[in-house]
Amino acid sequence: MKEEIKEETPKLEKEEPVFSSPKTKTPGNGPSLNIAALKSRFASESYNGMKGVIGDLSESLAINQRFMFTKELFDGNSDLLTHALKSIDECRNFNDAINLVNSRYVNELNWETESEPVQEFLLLIYRKFDDV
Repeated sequence: MKEEIKEETPKLEKEEPVFSSPKTKTPGNGPSLNIAALKSRFASESYNGMKGVIGDLSESLAINQRFMFTKELFDGNSDLLTHALKSIDECRNFNDAINLVNSRYVNELNWETESEPVQEFLLLIYRKFDDV
């Protein structure tokens, strides 16, 4: 006669999750770009002849820039990049453009503001506007 062996599995107590659900970010919560610091940095790095030479941003991007910005800054969403460029093109000046970028993209897309792609994107915006 076979003896039935019953293994008891220990009962696990209900545990709390190790991580908490992510908090939703609202505009103004987190890092933002300092307009005066950007103007100062780009003015010292740029040639005076470079300002105002860019027409529409959407038409001024090199193909490698378009791929980099789409991948690194806009979560792979090329439509979002296109919309962002058109929105920036409609701004009146550099201050308005940076305020737009701060309110819509920096926090929502978790941009590392000192990263190379962000700085290159901002330099293009700086070069578009000749009022800086």
